[in-house]
Amino acid sequence: MGVVIENKSSNPIAYAHIGVPNLKIGTVADESGRFKLKISKMDIQDTLYVSSVGYSTVKISYEEIRGKGELNILLDKKVSALQEISVTAMKEEKISLGRLRAYNLSGWSFSGLAKGNEVGRMFSNSKKIELVDLSFHIRSSDFDSLIYRIHFYEYRSEKLDLINNNEIYLKSNTTKGWVNVDLESQKLIIEGDFLVSLELVEGWIDNKKNRIGAIVYSAKDSRKKETLVRMHQFMEFEKVDLVLSMRVNAYVLR
Repeated sequence: MGVVIENKSSNPIAYAHIGVPNLKIGTVADESGRFKLKISKMDIQDTLYVSSVGYSTVKISYEEIRGKGELNILLDKKVSALQEISVTAMKEEKISLGRLRAYNLSGWSFSGLAKGNEVGRMFSNSKKIELVDLSFHIRSSDFDSLIYRIHFYEYRSEKLDLINNNEIYLKSNTTKGWVNVDLESQKLIIEGDFLVSLELVEGWIDNKKNRIGAIVYSAKDSRKKETLVRMHQFMEFEKVDLVLSMRVNAYVLR
């Protein structure tokens, strides 16, 4: 149990990631920066990781938290010089990657509000592009509303590198059908293959009768293993034999 706050301002950091990689456990803080994570099984070789986009990751040893009650975890903002890129005059044709089709023969599901769980789709791309929008399809959801955190990773040299410099959140009350996300203001420029992932950070069910809190993303079987999943931020992605119903539109840049 604890709270994640910004060191300089003492303001809470919403939806920070908290986890113990060795134990394969993790969670996401709430809007007020508060979190609960069972760490009773931690041992002397284990380390608690806390991270959020735009902040330096904090690593806390077992010895530092053993016997303590509530943890107050301070994160410092990263200082980085961002390169400004002008793309207004460089936009050419508009392209679509993926297919705008709702696959209903299969799906990928999470049961309960699995905070921090990510599911995403790999996109093959050979051009320099700027993303315009994203669409994904929900086959069914018990939640009346959900908050997603959307991640964009470039895939280079067998590694995934996060490219969005700020958190991208989406609150949606879609229980079945397409969800559309406008990305033009994000100025996301990508060269080469990339992954788009959806992370669950919060959800609400108004009437819990006969609803277990499951969400199913539309997908179809595929041997290409274009879908990647992981339980929380501090675990590696695993490939599964599915392709999600997901599409991105983008401008080709010259």
